[in-house]
Amino acid sequence: ALLDVVADRSVRLISLTGPGGIGKTRLAREALRLLRDDGAPERFRFVDLATVTNPAQLSGAVARALQLGELPTDPEAMLNAIRDALRTVAE
Repeated sequence: ALLDVVADRSVRLISLTGPGGIGKTRLAREALRLLRDDGAPERFRFVDLATVTNPAQLSGAVARALQLGELPTDPEAMLNAIRDALRTVAE
């Protein structure tokens, strides 16, 4: 079912939620592996939010998943860098 949702190009974000220990991370990683094994483009990213305990940490987690390298310390610059990277990934 997850792969069917991912195949719909109108879907831009998928969140897996639920109690700890039920396999959300394993499911997401396996879906990503299957997509890449099938030759899917690099437009898919996994953002692990398990360690994010503060909303201010979210942009850093997304930036790391996008492999942006050196991250700006200014929040607006960080969001701009993420936005630019997402545009590139989506193309």
